[in-house]
Amino acid sequence: MNSTTSMQYAMFSPLEVVFDVFSGLVLLTDSGGIIVDYKIDRASHLYPISEKSLQKSIQDFFPQGIRSQTLQILEKAIETGKNTFLKFNLVIENKEEWFEARFSPTKNSHIIIVIQNITEQKEKETQLQRQHKWIETLRVIDRIIASSMDLSLTLSLLLKHVITQLEVDAADILILKKNKPDLEYSVGFGFRTPILDNPSVRLGVGYAGKAALERRVIHITNLSNLHNGFLHPPTLSQEGFVDYYAIPLIAKGNVKGVLEVFHRSLIQRDLEWLNFLETLGGQAAIAIDNAMLFDDLQHSHIELAQAYNATIDGWSHALDLRDKETEYHTRRVTDITLKLASLLNVPDDELVHIQRGAILHDIGKIGVPDYILHKPETLTKKEWVIMRKHPQYALDMLGPISYLKPALDIPHYHHEKWDGSGYPLGLKGTEIPLAARIFAVADVYDALTSARPYRSRWSHEKAQKYISSEAGAHFDPKIVSHFTKMMRGTQNEARSIIMNSFVSN
Repeated sequence: MNSTTSMQYAMFSPLEVVFDVFSGLVLLTDSGGIIVDYKIDRASHLYPISEKSLQKSIQDFFPQGIRSQTLQILEKAIETGKNTFLKFNLVIENKEEWFEARFSPTKNSHIIIVIQNITEQKEKETQLQRQHKWIETLRVIDRIIASSMDLSLTLSLLLKHVITQLEVDAADILILKKNKPDLEYSVGFGFRTPILDNPSVRLGVGYAGKAALERRVIHITNLSNLHNGFLHPPTLSQEGFVDYYAIPLIAKGNVKGVLEVFHRSLIQRDLEWLNFLETLGGQAAIAIDNAMLFDDLQHSHIELAQAYNATIDGWSHALDLRDKETEYHTRRVTDITLKLASLLNVPDDELVHIQRGAILHDIGKIGVPDYILHKPETLTKKEWVIMRKHPQYALDMLGPISYLKPALDIPHYHHEKWDGSGYPLGLKGTEIPLAARIFAVADVYDALTSARPYRSRWSHEKAQKYISSEAGAHFDPKIVSHFTKMMRGTQNEARSIIMNSFVSN
């Protein structure tokens, strides 16, 4: 291009108008991408350009990695007559700067290229993207905490998010022991060397101990020279960590543990990064607190169940003490009932109620007078009326106890008969609850093979024949069939259990 042409561009260059609208750098190129003019805001120092850039290709002006792309975008702008855009970054004065170049074709096949610094906009976009990811991470962690009572699993998943979202090399969680001033290692990720089995540190000792005791964040930036303030100093020196944070985990005003974060170079952090780290620490504290509450609840439930069972056993023993003739009867008949129920595929969660019902089957006899209960002769009709009230007494006694309601079938119905001739309600066939039908077989069998004042003990063979003869009358035929097979040895283990119960007693 000769000097006359350059002067014409200088006189009629559209850059002046464009430059008044857009701050930054404005270039003018011909259709081949040769720079013929430029305008720049000197105060902004946005981009390295000078008079030497004139008459050079626009390719030389852009970073090496996008030079071919630059000409393609320029050709596209000329071909379509529409604006095209290109984003790129440069390192200026040791700082990464982001730029957007807008290619706008003119009527004379020239291109006006407006280059603006969009670093601040890019940082805001990055910040928004990061915030969005962090919010989504917190939602995921909330769901994990709400859906799982497995503390180890919950903390493991949480730590993986800590490492990924905060872009650190390693992290671990220490949990404060119950009723002890010790922090115990729970879970960790990102370490190259193995962690010792169940290491612990005292409150106030080391950085984690101080963070927990003083309830404050501790930040160390020279770990390469410090290894003695940690849970596992022998191996820490091999990790190459430089930067470190200890975050106290506090829930409901109480310290639950410490979150430790490690990095092998200085962490590029800002206030938002630190706030998110503390938020994750809060999530970890909630997870630990929830797990501990659940654990306490389980222990309370177990202790309560044990107390109930001890009470049930106590009632049964009290009845045995009152009625010496049936001593050990409860234990034997319970064993037989449970084995027979298992052979009939009664679910495990129902067996516990059958066990309790079997133990309490005669609890209603507490309401029967001693002169009737201990009478050696045959009871009169009036006495039988009183004796047959003991299933109702059991219902009246145990019914108000919600814990025992699933176990009432045996105490209330175990004297009902398959043909409807039993008591207290005269139920027939499958109207009688299954647990009571099973128990009835075991109860009569044990009664027949036990000595009574009014008769001697029957042999096991004689008792089995009697049970078989009563199938369809007193007992459910199906249950009798299973009982017979069990006693004949097709179920050797069951027979052994039953026979052993008699021998031991």
